[in-house]
Amino acid sequence: MSTKIYKLGFYLKYFVDKCNLTYDVNKFQIYSGNTLDQILKIFADERVPASISQILQIRYDLINENSSIRDFYLDNYFDSSDFVLHNNGNIKIVYTIDNDGNITKKGKKLLDIINSNLFRKDKILILDDFYKLLEGEEFSEEYLRKSSEGLSIKRVKTDKVWRVLARDQAILNECADLIFNEYKIRFGKLTPLNSLRLMKVDYARNKSQINLCCIRDLMHWCDVSISGSFCSNNSRFIGISL
Repeated sequence: MSTKIYKLGFYLKYFVDKCNLTYDVNKFQIYSGNTLDQILKIFADERVPASISQILQIRYDLINENSSIRDFYLDNYFDSSDFVLHNNGNIKIVYTIDNDGNITKKGKKLLDIINSNLFRKDKILILDDFYKLLEGEEFSEEYLRKSSEGLSIKRVKTDKVWRVLARDQAILNECADLIFNEYKIRFGKLTPLNSLRLMKVDYARNKSQINLCCIRDLMHWCDVSISGSFCSNNSRFIGISL
């Protein structure tokens, strides 16, 4: 296993009682409910919401653990701290949390916006100038459409959106291998591995607004949605202590 796969799972303590999981509150906590409320609660608890990269790491780290723990992470979707700005079909992916668990300057700006009453009331639209001012990895609508169908395992490892979300090529490579192999064992036994098409980038053309990235469960191909709503009442975050 690559030394770049951070051992977040090492800090996870748990017990299982009929698949009800309890986490060490010093490191991990699951937050479910209204998206905005849960984000604010995570920060109020002095935690940060996990990024897509960290969620991938956790899934990888737990693959050889107790089956109930492993399946909990593989069989549930999770929202993330990675935000998306939409502008005329193009997007920017913005890290609100850096690799050390710190809130980024651009993340602070976005968090201030989503915490505003205006956002809660009107699902605030982002002005074009704001889109231009905030730095982030930008993708064209044309490229996004190419990634919006199921991808081969080889294609996932070279996909530019997945590379940005994984933040590290080693993480992406090893987690893609994990997801494709687990899917084949459980759902695609008769399908050759190289014929599987999973982990698409679920793209929908939005007006200029803020969304967040959500990674889906194994049965739904571990797709990543870049159109997660801040108005959802069904969010699920992993809060990691600072």
